[in-house]
Amino acid sequence: MSWEQPPKNFVAWFEPNRIDKESGASVGGHPDAYRIWARQDQGQWRRKRYGMTAEVAWNTKRLREQFERRPANEPPFISVALPLAKQQPPDVAHLCKPMPRPTAKETQAEARRLGLPHRMIEPLDEVAEIPF
Repeated sequence: MSWEQPPKNFVAWFEPNRIDKESGASVGGHPDAYRIWARQDQGQWRRKRYGMTAEVAWNTKRLREQFERRPANEPPFISVALPLAKQQPPDVAHLCKPMPRPTAKETQAEARRLGLPHRMIEPLDEVAEIPF
């Protein structure tokens, strides 16, 4: 498939067509389009631009397929993100089990199994913890 320019009806469907007055966020178009994303933190609106151009989207199979099977009266998409305090990942630390530290014998056996010189493989003195 060669690189193609998007037709006007695809550009009209893909790109945002207005700006929300309160937030400054882009309204309309596809969520993957190059658009202004707004987030309200501590009473102030913060805005950043993210996304892809209509030309790149037209040459992307997934987006072209979405365009071809788009619904007739889709509500407009507005790119307002949750405040950072509400975006925190859920606490999953209680779901994680600590990894047992391998013994020297287990480490050397694994090294032999992989065909590595076992004297080069030493068990770790300390285990790094992943902060959640």
